[in-house]
Amino acid sequence: MPYTIREQYIHLPKLYDWVFVTSYCRARLPVPAPLRSSLHDRLRAGLPLSVQCLPPDHPCSCLPVSCRLLPPVRQAVHMAGSQRVPIAIARFIVEATLSVLFFVDGDLLFELPAPLCLEEEVSLSLPQPLDHENITCRLAAAECRPNPALLQQTGAVELDVFLCLEILVEAPVVLEVIGRMCAPRPASIPVPPRKLALDCTPFRLPPNCPRLQ
Repeated sequence: MPYTIREQYIHLPKLYDWVFVTSYCRARLPVPAPLRSSLHDRLRAGLPLSVQCLPPDHPCSCLPVSCRLLPPVRQAVHMAGSQRVPIAIARFIVEATLSVLFFVDGDLLFELPAPLCLEEEVSLSLPQPLDHENITCRLAAAECRPNPALLQQTGAVELDVFLCLEILVEAPVVLEVIGRMCAPRPASIPVPPRKLALDCTPFRLPPNCPRLQ
């Protein structure tokens, strides 16, 4: 039985604002004295050093990361031409831990965690009666660039960290749309035969032993 097009009502989250924010910081990761001594011994022997940094969103990193809103949210007014537009100023704290890997002559010598804490303020559209509970934040992407140039002088590695934060303002709403109810399609697409990775050839029985006289 075909469905007719008519008014339908759906319940779903509605976006009131959607913002991507780029955050940057430069931090220094000190290398503990015992590890630094072992590292210097290898460098004096002429072995090459390389440093890699795994950002918090790397598949090989299992360290926690959080982006949280610090209430209260401040109200302000933004002038868009001659129109006064109410906005909300939200403050976010991003806490993450990076993994910094030290390689000497291509072999991993040791790994150090680098705690990170960044703060960002963002202007958002937050119409009444929405409040801070309607704001969510997540880490969308991250990049970390280590610089070991000052390691022997300062005993620390510089880290340039870039974060991309996705911030949403949303609330559940009921919308009236024009459409029709959907029906599942029949499973009419044939499934191709499965190919075995092992090539099975007919087995041959071994010959009988010759009769002993």
